[in-house]
Amino acid sequence: MVKQFNFYKSYMDNIANLSHAEAGQYIKKLLDFMFRDKELDELATDKVTCLLLLLSDDFRAEKERGESGKDIHSKRERRFAFRSIYANIFFCLKDAEAGILIKQICDFMFGGELVSEEESKCVRSYFSAIKVPLSKSKAQSDRATKQPSAPITLEKIQVDFPFITGNLRADNPVLDGVDLKRLHKYIGEHEKELQDANMYSIVMKYRESVKPA
Repeated sequence: MVKQFNFYKSYMDNIANLSHAEAGQYIKKLLDFMFRDKELDELATDKVTCLLLLLSDDFRAEKERGESGKDIHSKRERRFAFRSIYANIFFCLKDAEAGILIKQICDFMFGGELVSEEESKCVRSYFSAIKVPLSKSKAQSDRATKQPSAPITLEKIQVDFPFITGNLRADNPVLDGVDLKRLHKYIGEHEKELQDANMYSIVMKYRESVKPA
């Protein structure tokens, strides 16, 4: 059984474009999937479920990660651990209240202004209760962000992006003038289209992307 899952900033971006009631439906359906094993209806045509289905592969990967107990992240972006004990609070709230609460949590964890202070009054006591464990998670995340990053090497690129096939020697001419830090960022931003590509072809695509027009 999943005890928690990573809630990513991209989920916040989806919620930001929803009304409070829709955001409440969104988070409840997501929590149903994660903690109650309730599958999303692939034939649904409502706005909320359609948005969830677009990220269903990510949700499933997160669920599998949680079930395995392995600390492997499917994305390289800001996130926090959404614990199963938070879910009970959302299920006892009306949709609009649940939407306000998840938006307030997103504001707190990622920074933003999805809800006003006046709007958040109706869920103040619930947010205050969740804020305590969230503060610890936020502090850990902030400390990790401030730690100096490891130097980017070809070996690190292979470790961070295990889908890449093949290897390159550091003295391969194709790497002449290539900033490995920028190459790492490029791969992270184009993971889907680079799946199973070899390192040489990826470097060539990167060089093409930075070539002056």
